[in-house]
Amino acid sequence: MKIIISILITVILGAVIWVMMCNKSENRMMDVYKKNVKTLEKFWNHYENEDLEELEKMMAGNYESYFYPINEPKGIKSSKYEELERMKRFFDIADNISLDHIIMLPGIDSANLRLDGSVRMYSGWSFDVNEEKVSLSTYGFYDFVENKILLSHEWYDRSGVGLEIRKAFEINQIPSE
Repeated sequence: MKIIISILITVILGAVIWVMMCNKSENRMMDVYKKNVKTLEKFWNHYENEDLEELEKMMAGNYESYFYPINEPKGIKSSKYEELERMKRFFDIADNISLDHIIMLPGIDSANLRLDGSVRMYSGWSFDVNEEKVSLSTYGFYDFVENKILLSHEWYDRSGVGLEIRKAFEINQIPSE
């Protein structure tokens, strides 16, 4: 009987220790997630202010971005400097860039379904082109390394944004006489 009780106590203690370790790991990953949210909020603040130098500092050297337009189910990959160049071209034509609403949620490791520190973001943006307001919704998720963004995956209607920008230029063109 003593052996059975000893085994039972050992199993219970082992289970308690295992649960405590899992909770500690989850809490640690939640802290990492919260730190990464602050990094991402700072990044988007620099984006709204069109500060390319600060944006570059917040991107890891080996940063990669993926965008998922129609007929590209595996996405189109861009490097850090390709993304910075794209941002520069956008900043040259857009004014009043604004992150109008945002929902950030923790990401999970798809293999074990545990928090992994990544951030998922649903957001609404607006900006002006030639005094015409353009608004859009986006979804993205982001991975981090050493307080910098390492990887981004983003979904939004890029071609629709391009059409709205072209329309804004056409609407406000002065007819030639």
